[in-house]
Amino acid sequence: MVPTPTNPPESHLNELDNLSRNLTELQNNRAKLYKEWSGLRCKIKLLCNPVNLGSDYLNLRCKLLGLLAEVKSSLLDLPVLDQSEMLEEFALDEKEFGLNGYVRERMKELLVGIKILLNYLPQQLCAFNYPIFQAQYQAIINDLIEYQFILPLMIESYSKFNRKINIAEKFDLRYAAVDVMDENIQQQISVFQQFIKSNLHSCLATIFYHYEAVRRLNGNWFRRFSQSHQGIEPLFSVPKGGTFILLYEQGNRVVADFSLANCISCCCEVPEEPVCLPPVATADYLSVTLENGNDLKKESYKPVQLIINVIKNDYSLLNSSAAKLSIKLEEANSELGGVISIKKGKINYQNNNPVPGMVDRFTYVLEESSNACNESSIGDVSIFFIPRQ
Repeated sequence: MVPTPTNPPESHLNELDNLSRNLTELQNNRAKLYKEWSGLRCKIKLLCNPVNLGSDYLNLRCKLLGLLAEVKSSLLDLPVLDQSEMLEEFALDEKEFGLNGYVRERMKELLVGIKILLNYLPQQLCAFNYPIFQAQYQAIINDLIEYQFILPLMIESYSKFNRKINIAEKFDLRYAAVDVMDENIQQQISVFQQFIKSNLHSCLATIFYHYEAVRRLNGNWFRRFSQSHQGIEPLFSVPKGGTFILLYEQGNRVVADFSLANCISCCCEVPEEPVCLPPVATADYLSVTLENGNDLKKESYKPVQLIINVIKNDYSLLNSSAAKLSIKLEEANSELGGVISIKKGKINYQNNNPVPGMVDRFTYVLEESSNACNESSIGDVSIFFIPRQ
C-alpha cells in the first residue's frame, strides 16, 4: 500500500501552491512559444514540396491519435470509488483509501499530459517539433508505467473494502464489483501496453530529421538557390525550355528577374549523406517483491539489488546490424536514493531502504558511435516495490 505521509507545515503547502502556479505558467508560456515558432516556421516556404514525408507524417499522426484516444477512453472508463463519500457514509479510516486517491490523482495527471501531447501533434509537418514532442511523449510513457503498476494493488484495496460493506446493497450498483473491476483493469493494462510498445515516436523521429535535412537543402533563399544552379543570368527573358526566375520581396513586389538555360527539377533535392537520427531508448520497468527484513520491532525490508540490461530493448534507426550502442550515467543515485553504476554494459542498482508501493526512477544516456553523427537519447528506468503478501 502507498504510505500515507504526515501533514506538511503550512509553509510547505504555500510553497507547493506557488510551484504549481509557476509550472502552469511555464506550460502556458511554452505552448504560446511553440505556437509562435510553428507559425513562423511554416511561413518559410520550400523550393519544393516534400509531399511523401508529409503524407507519411499524417499517416503516423492518425495512428498515434487513435492510440491516445484509446488510452484516454480507458482511463475514463475505470470506476474509482469516491473517497469523501465513502468516509462520510461508513466512517472508515482515511488510510484505507489512500491508494484509491493516489490512482485518481495519477489519472488526472495522465489526462492533462495527453491533452498537452495533442498540442504537439499539429496537422502540418512544418509545425512539428520532434524534440518537444518526445519530451512530453516520454513523460506520458513513464506515467503509464507507474499507473499500471499501481492498478493491481487497487484491486486488493477494493477487495478489503468489499469485505467490510456490501457495495451492491448500499450503493445500488453505482460502483462495480471487484471481479468486474479486475477485468476492466486488465483491459486498461492491455491498452497501455499497446501504446507503450507501438514505438510510433521512432517513426516520427525518422520523418522529422529527414524533413529537416530537406529543409536545409531546399530552403527558399536566393543565395543557396544560385549556388546550386550555376548559370543564371538577368536576360529579361528566358530561352525555350529554360526557367524564368522572379526575385521578390515582402508584399510580392518583384525586384529582379533571372533566367536559366535548362529546366530545373520539380522534386526536392535530397541529402547525399545519411541523415543523423538519434537511437531509440525504450523505457524499462521492473517490479520487485520486497522481502521482510530481520528487524522484528519495526517494518523493514531487505535491500534490493538488481542487474539491469537496459540496452537490450534499445535500437538504432540507422544501421541496426552495425549499430554500436553504449550507455552512460549522469547521476550516481536514483530518485529514491538507490545507488547506480555501470559494469560490463549493464546497470547495477542497489537500494538499501526500499519503500513498498513506491516507484523508483533513474535515467541513462544511450549513445551511438557507429557513424559520424554521435547521436544520443535519454532512457528511463522505473522500479516498482511490491510488498510481500
